[in-house]
Amino acid sequence: MLVLWVGEKIYYRGSIKFDELHQLVRKWFRHATILIIGECEVDYTGRASSRASNSWRLIIIKEDGTVLIHESVGREPINWQPNSYVTTELKEDTLIIRALRLRPREELVIRLRGECEALIAKLGT
Repeated sequence: MLVLWVGEKIYYRGSIKFDELHQLVRKWFRHATILIIGECEVDYTGRASSRASNSWRLIIIKEDGTVLIHESVGREPINWQPNSYVTTELKEDTLIIRALRLRPREELVIRLRGECEALIAKLGT
């Protein structure tokens, strides 16, 4: 694990194992912006439903609970959810990230597999 303290703004940068990422998301959610690049599938249920099959994506978890999932093209995320409560769960070789919004009730479930990279940093407001 590579931990950097660059002007007290970057808390983690580098390749990461799921057990470490699980702990870091729990520690830094609501305190820093978390960027993850990895192979994942995504399910959304709520006012509608959608599924994105397994592919490499960028996952952004902002301090206010906004979660965005981007692919390699376009400026719009393939999924996003504002003002969510984010939890993580380890299941065998998978890290499950859940973003739950209560009003309206919506859930975004991200299943990460394989290797991933992460950056955790304090951004300006």
